[in-house]
Amino acid sequence: MNDRYRDVSHEGEPQPEARPPWRRGRRIAVDVGDARIGVASCDPDGMIATPVETVPAGGRSQARILAIAEEYDAIEVIVGLPRSLSGKEGPAAAKVRLYAGQLAVKLAPVPVRLVDERMSTVTATHGLRASGVKAKKGRSVVDQAAAVVILQSALEAERVSGRPPGESVYVYTRLAWTSDPDAGPGRPRPPGPLFLSQARSGTANSSGKPVRDSRGGTAMTDQDFTPGLTPGHLGAPPNEPEGRPPGLGPLHEPPDPERLRTGLACALTALALVVLIGGAALTGWSWWQGQRKQPTADYAGGGTGVVEISVPQGAGLIQIAGTLVRKGVVASSQAFTKAAAGSGSAAGRIQAGTYTLRLKMSAASALAVLIDPANANGLTIPEGWRGTQVFAAIDQKLKLPKGTTERAAQEQVAELGLPEVTNGRPEGYLFPATYSVTGDTTPVDLLKQMVQQAGKDFASEDVETVAAAMGQTPYGVLTVASLVQGEADNSEDMAKVARVIYNRLAQKMPLQLDSTINYALGRSTLDTTVTDTKLDSPYNTYLHQGLPPTPISNPGRQAIRAAAEPAAGDWLYFVTVKPGDTRFTDSLEQHARNVAEFNALRAAQGSPSPGAEKH
Repeated sequence: MNDRYRDVSHEGEPQPEARPPWRRGRRIAVDVGDARIGVASCDPDGMIATPVETVPAGGRSQARILAIAEEYDAIEVIVGLPRSLSGKEGPAAAKVRLYAGQLAVKLAPVPVRLVDERMSTVTATHGLRASGVKAKKGRSVVDQAAAVVILQSALEAERVSGRPPGESVYVYTRLAWTSDPDAGPGRPRPPGPLFLSQARSGTANSSGKPVRDSRGGTAMTDQDFTPGLTPGHLGAPPNEPEGRPPGLGPLHEPPDPERLRTGLACALTALALVVLIGGAALTGWSWWQGQRKQPTADYAGGGTGVVEISVPQGAGLIQIAGTLVRKGVVASSQAFTKAAAGSGSAAGRIQAGTYTLRLKMSAASALAVLIDPANANGLTIPEGWRGTQVFAAIDQKLKLPKGTTERAAQEQVAELGLPEVTNGRPEGYLFPATYSVTGDTTPVDLLKQMVQQAGKDFASEDVETVAAAMGQTPYGVLTVASLVQGEADNSEDMAKVARVIYNRLAQKMPLQLDSTINYALGRSTLDTTVTDTKLDSPYNTYLHQGLPPTPISNPGRQAIRAAAEPAAGDWLYFVTVKPGDTRFTDSLEQHARNVAEFNALRAAQGSPSPGAEKH
């Protein structure tokens, strides 16, 4: 056995140590900059890092990185942490730590790891120049090249030591921390969708120490972490155990004092390693560039035989290409992605569903089938549908007797993955989208897909952070989104409607929303009578202050975003006088005039006057 995989005891006797197994699977590396974020990936064997794309920095960058991680089925996301040659961290490192913490919340259970990225951009720039990349083009890809250097460095370090380098970014979101050092330091294992994070499950004994959970992990207490933040976050003392959960000890044994070098020697060593590994990374970059110039494997013609391909909701182009290759439809992922790139926006028109294709088709032929919505045997759930409508649509799609799906939702509710706060009521979590349907699909299969998709979208809007800022629970924000979906006349007004709701809640005013009464009565109408406003129901927001007990529909992305990012304003009232004409005001007198105009128009159309104050 090589000496580097042996440990010397205090007595000087070498003790054999089994080398930890090399982890297979793709990794994603991220180089975070002020204007751009470079992204790189590696092959499933973790040998060669190659560039993926440059993502504009900003509020939507994390959603794109999340999508890339899903497309590549990444087992880990590595974020470069900028440090000086002496190892010190400054403001740039603090920003990256914050960014990594936010990423970890959205990517869980995929772990996020911070690794040292000293000199990565410099190495990438010099390498690009040496390989003949012109300065103008180099500016557009240097961030990707830096991500390649970061990833290749991390891969090499893990191959040498047998352990992932750097420090894990821990996310306290009702997760159990594994205490097995061979399983990787503190990898969380969530019991359900990410939006469960508001329901803390950490328990402690009378001394306040964490206790073990039923799965052998360590259950954390509320004192241990703030949700979404990481130990060692934003300039915490570097001698802390690098984000290790309390009680589990440091990630590595402290170094032997005799092996410590001076700061200058360490800096020079780090520089040499970066240059060495950077050369390997840029070799990977050159290999990737060369691969792009090689002929792409592709079949000719329309193929033979028949095969079914399922495209799940939210699947990316690379994920779809991989499925086509595995099923024998196309010859290579590159052929399919090139065909999609050559057809403009064709890739964005591929809907979720189940498609009938042929074996050994040309990439262009396969793409032509996939971009035709008529070929997708999918189930589409529109925005704002109630649970009863979703159940009926599933029954119809699967050709089941009426009521089958609703009974399945009640009898098999534990399988749906709903958060505990719902008490088994799926309203609000049956996310509107298109879902693939095959001959083996069951009602519970579809309902589980919808709940999982709701969790992803809820997390992408960072609803938990928004809820805390507004004094709401995430479930409350989802309920607001359902009210917005039912009340807004158009998408442009959604953020204003959300603001009215929040303003009324803040002033402890009843919401007085007709949509909640309609939900209680199982109807949809513009007319609300005085009798309706006296309905004995917890959903009657004319009688009961605050939010209704559950969402009243299944809101879409725009309504969720409006509830998470309400418009600024002091409005307390609104009424849609006519389609496209919704009026917002903070004056009761002005609102009364708007309502009078609404009633006059309804009367002119032959509809009864509601006879009750609108909102």
